[in-house]
Amino acid sequence: MTDRELQKHSLHQLIDAHKKHLDYLEMQAANMGINTPPHIANEIMRYKSEIHDLLRAAGVTLSDSTVEQLSPIARYQLLYAHMLETDRQVYNAIKKIDDLNRKWDQLVLAVIGKITMVKPTDEQQ
Repeated sequence: MTDRELQKHSLHQLIDAHKKHLDYLEMQAANMGINTPPHIANEIMRYKSEIHDLLRAAGVTLSDSTVEQLSPIARYQLLYAHMLETDRQVYNAIKKIDDLNRKWDQLVLAVIGKITMVKPTDEQQ
């Protein structure tokens, strides 16, 4: 086995372990219903996100036909993972926009400060 194949195999084993634990947590949440403790709900979200990241790291891509063969719960999990990824990307984009806006404001204030510091000459008065 090459290093790449070994790495992929290890990633798939880790994904399988995460999925098993996620299934266990989801069963707990289903049994507890509305009384599910927040830490279980947080763990479920964390495992879904980690599984998604591991699938991306393993280079797993899903075609439409593959998605159609998934169970409704698996489709929901896949959709949820994509929503989390999209949400993360939007959050990062908003942070970058805010940073650019701050830099723009600083630049404008610096330019205005330099303009007001220029003393008019006798000819300009």
